[in-house]
Amino acid sequence: MKDCGNRAKARRHYARSRETEGTEGTHRN
Repeated sequence: MKDCGNRAKARRHYARSRETEGTEGTHRN
């Protein structure tokens, strides 16, 4: 599940831009 690894990175990256993408953005991407 490469998504798991990507999710961890995206989680920190989106954590800052979570206002723009939101938590759902990580799940969809």
